[in-house]
Amino acid sequence: MNERRTTRRETAACPLDVLDPRDRLVGCMADLSVGGMRICRIADPDDCMFTELTLELPRWTGLARTLALPGRFVWFREGAQGLEAGFMFDELPRRKAETLALLVERLSEMRAEVAGETEPASAALR
Repeated sequence: MNERRTTRRETAACPLDVLDPRDRLVGCMADLSVGGMRICRIADPDDCMFTELTLELPRWTGLARTLALPGRFVWFREGAQGLEAGFMFDELPRRKAETLALLVERLSEMRAEVAGETEPASAALR
């Protein structure tokens, strides 16, 4: 398989809503990296011509409630949960890129916690 990704991609342990610039639901984020995201359960692909999407972030992330991300749709396909799309981010300002990297890390921590893979930090250093 020809893998093109150069950044870590994190699967969402819980779905995060993806909104268009008019605050309408586009779909749910299935996975995320600092380069883009896969969105599942897209209701209408004709509504997917936006150049900015907003993620609604849960409180447990400790981040702002929303994160607006500029970019573009690069593919669509049928998936297990209906229509899916790839949204590639445009070059992000440094602060937004740092917030996105932190969100990817928090998603990783949450996924590990949900899977029961967490252990105390002191044990991980042994």
